[in-house]
Order: sequence, then structure tokens, then C-alpha cells
Amino acid sequence: LRRVKFDRSRKRLKNLQDWVGVVLGKPYGLSASKLFRRESVVTESTADTDNSVKAGDDNFFCSQLVAEALKVLEVIPRGKSSTQFWPSTFSARCEPIECLEGCSFDVEDLTIQFNLDPKLAKAPEGGATKQRDATTNWG
Repeated sequence: LRRVKFDRSRKRLKNLQDWVGVVLGKPYGLSASKLFRRESVVTESTADTDNSVKAGDDNFFCSQLVAEALKVLEVIPRGKSSTQFWPSTFSARCEPIECLEGCSFDVEDLTIQFNLDPKLAKAPEGGATKQRDATTNWG
């Protein structure tokens, strides 16, 4: 999990909201034909906006959905197919992801503690105890 830095403009967030409304409920799907798709599919409906669901995207796999959302938000460029993004692609340990101007990914991965027992919850190595953001507090 990494933070994405970009201008959260009303237009971008509206585009994302509209797109989510279209893809919500679509099934999971991973096929050989998706894996061989190298370039983004652009149809007449997407040529002007670049933000609607492309013809044939009746299903998504996890990282494809994330990559497509980042394209809708105008964080990463169209060109490389969203099917070429794997979960590990988004890790800070992998090659940097090409971003559009003014956008970037944090240089480190975030860790989420899912343990609900406060006795077992431990601070990350290095003894960090300060609050990193609104979702984590190790103090």
C-alpha cells in the first residue's frame, strides 16, 4: 500500500466517482487475452474523456482495477494496458511507476496492522511511536 500524491480537484474526484459507479458490481476476471494486452484500449467513447469504461472491460482483476482508477484520476498515463499492472507493481520495491506531471507515489510502502488485540499490536521496527497519519497511531 502506498500513498498517491496528486491534486484532488473536484473534477478528478467526480470522474472517479462516475467511473466507480459504472464498474461497481462487475465481476473478477483474469484471462490469457488480458495478459497479452500491452496497450490501453481506446474507443470513440474514451478518446475525448479517457475516463469511461472501455468496451470489453466487463470484468477486472484487482491490480487492473487499481491501475484503471489511477488513469481515471489522471495520475498515470494511458498507453500501457491496465492489465500489465500486477499487485507488486505498486510496491516501492519495484520499478517506479510513470506518473503524469504533478503526481507521484510515496517512496515507501505503508503497513496496516490488522490485529484487533491491543496487547499484540506492536510498533513498527525502529520504535516509531509518533502518529504517521489519521489511520495509524503507534503511541
